[in-house]
Amino acid sequence: MRFRFLIVWLLATLIVRGQVTEADSPEVQRNREANARLSALELAWQDHVKAWREEQVKAFEAAKASGDAIPAMRMSPPLGDFVARYQAAAMAYAGTDDAIPFLQWIAGQAFDQSAVDAATDAIQTIMEHHHRSPKLADFPVVLGRLNGVLGKTKVAEYLALIERDNPNGDTRAHAIIARVGRALSKAPLDSKDYQSARAEALRAKGLARDEGLQARIQGQVDERERLAVGAEAPDIEGVDLDGVAFKLSDYKGKVVLLDFWGDW
Repeated sequence: MRFRFLIVWLLATLIVRGQVTEADSPEVQRNREANARLSALELAWQDHVKAWREEQVKAFEAAKASGDAIPAMRMSPPLGDFVARYQAAAMAYAGTDDAIPFLQWIAGQAFDQSAVDAATDAIQTIMEHHHRSPKLADFPVVLGRLNGVLGKTKVAEYLALIERDNPNGDTRAHAIIARVGRALSKAPLDSKDYQSARAEALRAKGLARDEGLQARIQGQVDERERLAVGAEAPDIEGVDLDGVAFKLSDYKGKVVLLDFWGDW
């Protein structure tokens, strides 16, 4: 009996030690550290943006109070040393998927002239070392906005590689939508370009596993086809400000004066 108890105790000890070893493996530790570093950088960036916005408001109010001309203001916050900080983090986790979110943030700053080179390098690193990663997430969305920076040919090449090689259905769906998005939103509804883009969008919806992404893709199609100029709007039911129920179809064939107001 004592011998059997000893065997059970040894097995339990080995299992517990195995769990501790697995939890404290270098890969797990690195991932935990990378996530903490990313969170710290994101919070620091949020504070930086908040402070910049407050400065913008103060400058505007001061000019308004003095009667001076409103000074020209940036449309986006200055990057400061954040590109360098994100680069340092990406280098610390180079060659691992933990580098991806840092590289992706840098890539997203490509529209700032001061960050074009860094963004281009980050994109190249992602495409050379991480484009097959299931953790690539929505990086194709970033790529799809960079035709003016990278050129349409290079963007199309990168999106095609991700669509072909990445195992993540959501990432592949993002790549497809980034590729056909312009035709989906701009091409005439009766054109071959739109019909082709529509078919690709629905294929992307089928690949996606995230329900929110599926809904957004379907919404893009519905917006073009159900809310287009000249199309019949879908019926809407609701309650007006007086608590009276109504339907949009109640006003079909009638001339209606719309009094629009907003409070921001």
